[in-house]
Amino acid sequence: MNNLKEKLDEIIDDYLNGERYEDKYDKIREEIMEVTKKALEKDPENLEILELKADTLQELGYYGYAHDTYMEILKIKPRNDRIRLKNADAYLGMRWFGEAEEVYDRIINKKRKSEYRDEALIAKLMLNLRVMDKNGYDKTMKKCKKIISEEDDTEFLESEIKDIEKYFYDDVF
Repeated sequence: MNNLKEKLDEIIDDYLNGERYEDKYDKIREEIMEVTKKALEKDPENLEILELKADTLQELGYYGYAHDTYMEILKIKPRNDRIRLKNADAYLGMRWFGEAEEVYDRIINKKRKSEYRDEALIAKLMLNLRVMDKNGYDKTMKKCKKIISEEDDTEFLESEIKDIEKYFYDDVF
């Protein structure tokens, strides 16, 4: 596994430094697919390898391929909210804002609180800013403030909201 991680890191480094590929994006994607395909031949449902593949594709801007791979993971482990959030990032990269919002809402509105709920709330606030949806932003902020008033251990949520209001809100609305 370490060799695979090292190989994918090498591909990313070469890409970012422009050393091997110049503008040959398909070659980069093909190399990622080939390296991970070989690793998955022994264990096609290896979640760690699949996630590494998806994360690498996402980091290089291959959002559609990353999304496809995250969906493979979710077929194997459908309740994985961490992967859902990463998939929502792929949706954002593809500008599928409605799909990303659906992912956030699904995590936020679970009957049993997801450990990723606060991250989904922050991501939804940022999405509302990105698409300039003041009504959606206000509704999400109201939910955040309710959580802060009713729950303990909301430092992360409070801190992120402060940063959003300080650095982003006035620029958008």
